[in-house]
Amino acid sequence: MLEYLNSKCETIIVKGNHDNFIGPLAKKQNIEVADYKIIDDYLICHGDKVLDVKDKYSGIIIGHEHPAISISDGSFSEKYKCFLVGKFKNKELIVQPSSFLLNLGTDITKYSTHSPFIKNILDFEVYVLSDKIFDFGKFKDINQINK
Repeated sequence: MLEYLNSKCETIIVKGNHDNFIGPLAKKQNIEVADYKIIDDYLICHGDKVLDVKDKYSGIIIGHEHPAISISDGSFSEKYKCFLVGKFKNKELIVQPSSFLLNLGTDITKYSTHSPFIKNILDFEVYVLSDKIFDFGKFKDINQINK
């Protein structure tokens, strides 16, 4: 995959907390590995820890959580990958879903979040990923549906 991406575009790996062996793989493809990157006024980092970045940026994009939501009618439940959009220290925060096809992610309707960037998930907007992106509104409203 790294070879393919690197042949099609500039490729930079933002290292995550489970990427212990990514360095040698990236080095073979001459790909940069970084703790974070700022692109188009957005700080892109893994999201498992808050970094002390002095550069100016207006938004943050993280992965770490890999959010998904379950919608249930009581007898049947369906799980969907989703994006979360909220705030962290007055900056827009975008939380990406898992990019791995076989892993839908962590169900945020059942489990608490782990990223220090997510302080009040109730006010985050949820965008479900399917054949297109659906605006599901605020998490607190979705959470009421499943009760």
